[in-house]
Parts: sequence; C-alpha cells; structure tokens
Amino acid sequence: MARLAGGAFRAVGTISVALGCPFEGAVPEARVVEDARRFAGLGVSRIALGDTVGAGTPPAVRSLVAALRAAVPDAVLIAHFHDSRGTGLANTLAAVEAGVTHLDSALGGTGGHPAGIAYGEGFTGNTCTEDLVAALHAMGHETGLDTGRVLAAGREAERMLGRPLGSRVLRMGNA
Repeated sequence: MARLAGGAFRAVGTISVALGCPFEGAVPEARVVEDARRFAGLGVSRIALGDTVGAGTPPAVRSLVAALRAAVPDAVLIAHFHDSRGTGLANTLAAVEAGVTHLDSALGGTGGHPAGIAYGEGFTGNTCTEDLVAALHAMGHETGLDTGRVLAAGREAERMLGRPLGSRVLRMGNA
C-alpha cells in the first residue's frame, strides 16, 4: 500500500483496541507488537494506538510504547485515547512521557464512539484538546498551539453544539 502510494500520501495503520477490547477483554501486548510489525513490514511508518473503550492505564501505556519502540523503532506512534473511564488525559501524557510525539484529541472531549449502541452506551469521547494542550504547556512541552485560541475554539464548539462539553480547563481556567 505504501509502495503503491509512491509518496503521494502517508498511510496510518491503526490498532483500534490496543489497550483493551470490549469483546475479548485484555489485549496481550505481544499481539499489538505483532500487528505493529505487520504494518511496518507493509511500509506503513505511522501507527495509531487506539484505546477505543478507554480501558488503558498509564503504566500499560508506558509498557506498550516501550515494547513498540523496541519492535518498530522507526515507526511514528500516535496516541488516540478515549476518556471513557476518566484516564484519557493521563494515558495521553504517559504516552508523551514515553516518547510519543503525535497525539489525537477532540475539542471538549467530543468524538465518536464506534458501535456505541452495541457496547459503548454512556462512553465519552476522546481526550479533550483544551485540557491536553494546557497540561502539555504546563509540563514545558511546546505544541505550536496557543492555549487561548484553543479555549476559544472549545467555547465555539459548545456554542455550535448547544451544550457544555467536557473541558475542565474551559470551566476552571488555565492555571
């Protein structure tokens, strides 16, 4: 696939339930590593790690990232975590501390939940962008984003959707 693209685009391989599956439960780290190696073997250089149901914990994230760094050292890892159990931000920051530089998030913590009617009723969306940017800046990481503008975008998202969203920083202010 990557070879056929001829450099016209970058393929991203996504491992959707890297930290827990709603049907099978715990996902062995070795299975995720095997999937990542398969992607790398196909020429896919970007691998997204999805915590689709928010089952991950910071120690599990750090362990998985370390295993993937050893197995596919040239791959760009992307953290795509849901906040279903309130650990999305902590897990994303754990990924950053483990060396992940590409992060997915959503304004106000919105974001779909696949097959929500089948298993995800009541689950929240993705890691909240406003909270993530504020936390990264507080930790000394440069994001290239202006916190004030991100917060303004979060307020606009709330206005457009007609309801409060999940940003804690938007509610309490940026320290």
